[in-house]
Amino acid sequence: MKPWFEKELAEADIIKFPEPQAKVVQMPNVQEYPDFITGVQDLQAKQKDGTISQKTYNKLYTDLIHRFMKKESFENPWYLREAKKDPLVNGSKRGEVNEHFLAVAIGAKFIAGDKNITDKAFGNVLKVVKNKNLENTEFKSLTKDKIIIRNIYKSEATKNDFLDPSTLKIMSSEIAGDVKFANSDAYTSRIAEFFAKNGKPDVVRVSAVGGEDEKGSKVDVNVDYIQPDGSVRRLRPISLKTSSGQMGQGSPKTLKGLQDFFYTLGVKIPDIKDYTADIQSNVITAFKQANSQLQKTLAGDQDNKEKAFLNQVVKFLDYHVTMNDPKVILVNIEKGDFQVLKIKNILKNVDNIDLNTKLLVGKSSDGTSLPKIKIYDTISGVELVEIRLKITGGKPSSTDPDVMRPKRFTLIVDVKPLFRELARSNKKKNIQTQQPAKPSPAPQQKLSTGNDGQRYRNYGAQWINDVTGRIATRDVAAYLDQNKHLQTPIPA
Repeated sequence: MKPWFEKELAEADIIKFPEPQAKVVQMPNVQEYPDFITGVQDLQAKQKDGTISQKTYNKLYTDLIHRFMKKESFENPWYLREAKKDPLVNGSKRGEVNEHFLAVAIGAKFIAGDKNITDKAFGNVLKVVKNKNLENTEFKSLTKDKIIIRNIYKSEATKNDFLDPSTLKIMSSEIAGDVKFANSDAYTSRIAEFFAKNGKPDVVRVSAVGGEDEKGSKVDVNVDYIQPDGSVRRLRPISLKTSSGQMGQGSPKTLKGLQDFFYTLGVKIPDIKDYTADIQSNVITAFKQANSQLQKTLAGDQDNKEKAFLNQVVKFLDYHVTMNDPKVILVNIEKGDFQVLKIKNILKNVDNIDLNTKLLVGKSSDGTSLPKIKIYDTISGVELVEIRLKITGGKPSSTDPDVMRPKRFTLIVDVKPLFRELARSNKKKNIQTQQPAKPSPAPQQKLSTGNDGQRYRNYGAQWINDVTGRIATRDVAAYLDQNKHLQTPIPA
């Protein structure tokens, strides 16, 4: 005889658990992203295709910032702190020394012609340059071309660190990036191959000229063709940055210096009476005025105003990075790799970014107020450029306490991750890079027409223009929120 519960179980209506309608979505893990930009792009793509919601995107984006965020100091930015980890023996700057290593790498490439150079080939050329220790070191290429490697050192310390054997180990990462650039830069490879195969002897000179004319030029490495009549034809002028975000600087020592610096950004600083009586306070006032003018330029979120603002930012950067020389390219060497950056590439992405500015006044370790203006993309939160005040001196000398070092004020232009992403012109093999796109939040709720005649979709707390993808202005958003009778619900 069967127990009663077996009978009831057999006669009962068995209710099946519902089958899942779709596969479970695996949430992105911010710890798996190799760098900040890759993480931002992946999260934006997942938000755009509806894989994650706006709320999830915001949380993951915050986690991403926390993972890659470097704690900043107004006096001592991250790239200066990193440089101090492995100081060069004679105390010179790594970027200044790397100009000479890059010149050797490019020279070695011209010697090799249409072949790539190895670390050994680079080392052999470097050894000759060091042993001869001349301003101009001559080589014969495999096809009988004359290749000249020229070194103009910024200081005796720069020269000594370049020649010091220990520098090779300390700067091994930078040298790896230099060799990779010499082999991978399309233009350098093309002209090296041309001279190797044109069937006639040529003279090519590669010069590290950072110490030659710093005020009149931003060129650190020059590639020149010496024509038969002795005249020089410039082929590839390079402005080199080595693990550094600093692209330019100005001096607010005089009122004119301050006004000229901001004028290239389209900002007019009015005359200040007795300016030199309190330079620090007057510079802080100027930063406030500059941020206010930039905010007014962007007011209304109109496309033509934003394009005009972006144009001005590009002109500002172009001046500080290349001195408005259209032939100069910007090469960034970092972590054993390189990037070729073209400032005007930023203009191609005007529809993908929504810029804004922010004024911050921080404190140095001794309590000194230091202002800075951040220009950033409101969509991704990633910074494009930062303008800041740096103050040095005003303290006793470290070598002679009885000597007071004079106080020096410097205006610094630092480029940030968004600049490197938008200005990039070279792509890695088998890797497709894409520009940051405006995220399109997945959950669609309402559709309505604003007081500007444009159609907007509501995503949570924001109204997005249905055509341009831009966030509605405050006036339009307020109008849309107040006129609920105009809102049309959109089924999920």
